[in-house]
Amino acid sequence: MCALDLLASRLPANSIGVVFMGDAGAPPSTMGDGLLCVGGPLVQHFPPRMTDGSGRLAELDVSGTSAGFHPSARIVIGSTWHFQCAYRDPGGPCGSGFNVTNGLQVTFLR
Repeated sequence: MCALDLLASRLPANSIGVVFMGDAGAPPSTMGDGLLCVGGPLVQHFPPRMTDGSGRLAELDVSGTSAGFHPSARIVIGSTWHFQCAYRDPGGPCGSGFNVTNGLQVTFLR
């Protein structure tokens, strides 16, 4: 299977964030200063990461990393997963202290 790297950008510099995935999309609902778009009965998160000085957070080889998840939450050929990143944002527009990126849906074909 090909490796998929996810990159979130334009986040606060030197802040903590976490990429998470679910096996379904969800109708947008409020989460922090943003909208949660990931859902489903299977939701898994990757280890927390620190954004760099430019406000970028990278989650490398999500399919490979998922091999350590419970078997039902592993990325396999033919599966579709929804990804999003939650991150600390003390200066966010609504004052909740955290926000989320846009969601991304990926179907793994090989």
